[in-house]
Amino acid sequence: MDLLLQPELLRGIKEEFGKRTEGLIWKTAIPDGYEPPMYEPPAWFLKKTGRSWPPENITWPPRRVISKEKFASLGPALKPQV
Repeated sequence: MDLLLQPELLRGIKEEFGKRTEGLIWKTAIPDGYEPPMYEPPAWFLKKTGRSWPPENITWPPRRVISKEKFASLGPALKPQV
C-alpha cells in the first residue's frame, strides 16, 4: 500500500535496483525451444469458454522426453532370490 500512496518511495526503489543491476546480463535458466507443460482441458471447459485446443503456440501432442542419461552404478550384483 505504501508503494501506491508514496510514489517517491517506488521511484527510489527502482533507482536502487537500476544501480545494483547495472552492467548485468540476464539469462534465463529455461532452455531455448522449451514449451511449458500443458494438459488438454475437458471438452466442457473448452465449449464453455469458447476456446479451442491446442493453443497456437503449443506443439500438441507434446514431444516425448526420453532420458539418455547413463547411471554410473546401480549397486552391487545381488544373488538371485529363489
